[in-house]
Amino acid sequence: MAEELMRDIIAAQRETNRWLRMLAWPALSDALRNALRTAEEVRVYRESDGRASRDVAAAAGVSHTTVHNYWRRWARAGLVEAAGAEGRYRHLVDPDDVGIEIQERGRG
Repeated sequence: MAEELMRDIIAAQRETNRWLRMLAWPALSDALRNALRTAEEVRVYRESDGRASRDVAAAAGVSHTTVHNYWRRWARAGLVEAAGAEGRYRHLVDPDDVGIEIQERGRG
């Protein structure tokens, strides 16, 4: 009985989460478009997948200090989430998923 109730609660919570994501999607898309103004910012955000800042920096072609500065700004705006190890962050969605593409002109 308790197991069945727990399954029902989890199913209801998953449905609620799907609806919340759908409702929040336009606001998240707008916030990302406002925050990711340069190709460099898009690269760093895309590579922010829970790895160390030095790994993200190497993949994005920037310094780890730049990565930390972006993470700090994006964390205040709620655009990244803490990712396990202290000081690491993960993007909420891939920029491609909201139609933000890198327009490459040089590196930044």
